[in-house]
Amino acid sequence: MTDPLFYFMAAPMDTIVKELTQNVVVNTDFKVVDVNVVHTQTKDILRVFLDNEQGITIGECQSIARQLGALLEAEHRFTRPFVLEVSSPGVDRPISEDWQFRKNVGRTVAIEFEDEKSGALQKAVATIERVEGDSVILIKRQKKEVHLFSIPLAQIRHAKVEINFSSKNKTK
Repeated sequence: MTDPLFYFMAAPMDTIVKELTQNVVVNTDFKVVDVNVVHTQTKDILRVFLDNEQGITIGECQSIARQLGALLEAEHRFTRPFVLEVSSPGVDRPISEDWQFRKNVGRTVAIEFEDEKSGALQKAVATIERVEGDSVILIKRQKKEVHLFSIPLAQIRHAKVEINFSSKNKTK
């Protein structure tokens, strides 16, 4: 068994911050989407991205940042000054989890996925219709034709919500 103190000394900073963040949000609906650590000459910038199906408010980010900041200070794991930023991931971040697809039902996504039969990488721009089991159901409109297709989550390599300012696209 690995000594926990040794683990935290040897683990990358982003891993440590992610685990401490998960401890802070364990009794909430929030999920740690990503943790990013940037080293500058004078300090480290710790960026934590949280979300859930309902979204996260600025007040909730502030509350979690205070709790996490206090925990980071109490743990004495960082030898350099740091700045902690807690926010939602924003629409420009990739989505990959079933709950993220559910959250974005009705939105258009650019998606790359592995074809079930050939294994070839495919690309599509389509609207999320729903999540059904372990698959995402998408609608692709081309001229007067509408194509409904399903992609297993395990075969999605990259997906990102497309920003569309047209009134035809659902906005949240």
